[in-house]
Amino acid sequence: MTNNSVKYFLSFLVVSQCAFGIDVNIQSYKDRGVRYTPHYIQKGFTKYCKASWYGKGFHRSLTASGERYNMHDYTAAHRTFAMGTRVKVTNLSNNKSVVVRVNDRGPFYNSRDIDLSYGAATRIGMVNSGVGKIKMEVISSGKNTFKVAKDESKQDENIEIAKIEKRDDKIKIAKASNEKKNHFVQVASFDSKKYAELYTKQNKNKENKLLVKAYPTNISKNPVYRVVAEFDNLLKAKQFARHEQNKGSFLIKNS
Repeated sequence: MTNNSVKYFLSFLVVSQCAFGIDVNIQSYKDRGVRYTPHYIQKGFTKYCKASWYGKGFHRSLTASGERYNMHDYTAAHRTFAMGTRVKVTNLSNNKSVVVRVNDRGPFYNSRDIDLSYGAATRIGMVNSGVGKIKMEVISSGKNTFKVAKDESKQDENIEIAKIEKRDDKIKIAKASNEKKNHFVQVASFDSKKYAELYTKQNKNKENKLLVKAYPTNISKNPVYRVVAEFDNLLKAKQFARHEQNKGSFLIKNS
C-alpha cells in the first residue's frame, strides 16, 4: 500500500481462543460497505500473489490492531488473516524472504493481497518496485494456548469501523504508576477491564506476573485493556514471546 492509502482502526489486539469469549483477533469489520470476516489460517497455507508496502507516512500511527506502526519492524497488513498470523513472504524476482506478523488491515485493492512494512519490503528488495509478485506462506496461525475469560456480552456485528484518513499521533500509551520492569509481552486484550482482570486470575504464573494496562483509542472514550507479562530482562521477554505455548504474543514498548 502506498502512503496515501486509507487505513482502519479496530479496538482489538491479541486474544487466544474464542470458544469461551470474544476473539478480537478475528473480529469482523467493514470497509466502504464491504464486510470482512478474518479467520485463522492453517500453518502451511501457501499462495502466489502480489504485495505492496507502506512506510514513513504512517510511522508511529495507529494500526488496526491498536499497535503503533513501526516502519522498521517486520509487520504486515492483511484483509482477513487473524491478527498475530506469521507469514513468510518471498520476493519471486530475487528469492529473498522475510517473516512478518500481521497487525493491520488492508490493502483494500483486489489486485494485492498483503501490505508489507517498509522494513519488510526493504529486506526482500521490493521498495523501489512498490508492488511485487510474491510467495506467501503461513508459518503460524497466531493462536496461543492461554485461557480466555468467558464473556456473556453480545457483539454488535453491524459496527462499521471508523475510517481514519488523518492519523492522530498525539495519543500516548498510558504508563503504569510504578513500573520498575520495562519489558512487556502482550498475551491478550479486552475491551472490558472486568474480563481482562478475570483473565489474569485464570492464567496466574509464579514466574511471570500478569498486569492489566489501559491503552487509549481514538474512536472511543473507553480504552483497550491489554494483559501483559512483565520482565526485567529483555532476553527472557523475547524467549517468553517466542515460546510455542505463547503463539500470538509479542513484545510491546513501554512508552
